[in-house]
Amino acid sequence: IGSSIIATKYKMMINIIKGSKPNLKSSFTQSYKYIFRVIKIRIIEYILLVLLILILAPVLLIYENSFTNNIYLLSSFISVGFILIRLILLFKYPIMFLQDLKAIQTVKKSFLFFKSHLWYSLFTWIFVIAMTLSINIILSPFRFSLPDHLGNFINVALIFSIAFLIRNFVMLVVEIWIELFLLLSYNSKQK
Repeated sequence: IGSSIIATKYKMMINIIKGSKPNLKSSFTQSYKYIFRVIKIRIIEYILLVLLILILAPVLLIYENSFTNNIYLLSSFISVGFILIRLILLFKYPIMFLQDLKAIQTVKKSFLFFKSHLWYSLFTWIFVIAMTLSINIILSPFRFSLPDHLGNFINVALIFSIAFLIRNFVMLVVEIWIELFLLLSYNSKQK
C-alpha cells in the first residue's frame, strides 16, 4: 500500500508541475508502472545497508578484540552508513518520476547527482531535517501533555484523539511539502 501511495502522490505532483489539474483517479491509474519500481528501490536500499553490515562486521571483528567495542563501533558505522545511503538517494523519487527510470537506473542516477551536486544535496538534506525536527518540536505538546485535573475518560480520549488528528494532519502536510520541495529542487537543478 505504501508504494502505491508514493507512486500516486509523485505522479500527481508531476502532473501539477506539468500544468495539469490534480486528479487522484488518473494519477492512480498512471502510477501502476511505478509501484514495483518503488518497491525495488526500497529493496536496493536494504541490500546496500546489509552489504555495508557484511563488509564492516568482519573488519571490526579482526581489528577489535572487545565485543562491546565492536557492537558500539558497528552501530556507529551502520548509522553513518544509513545516513549516507539516505543522503545519496535523497532525490530518488524525483529522479525516477521525472525521468521515467527503472529502479537500478534511478539508483545510479541518484549517485551521479549526489556526486556532482554534493553540497546542494547536503544542504537540501539538512534543510529537510531541520524543517521536520522543528515541526516535531512545535507539535510535541500535542503528543504528550495532558492536564492532570481532567476528570473523566471521555474527555481524555477526546483530547488525545483531537491532538492525534491535528498532529498527523500537520505532519502529512509537512511530508507532502518536503516531497514537493525535493521534486522541485531536483527539477530546478536539471534545467
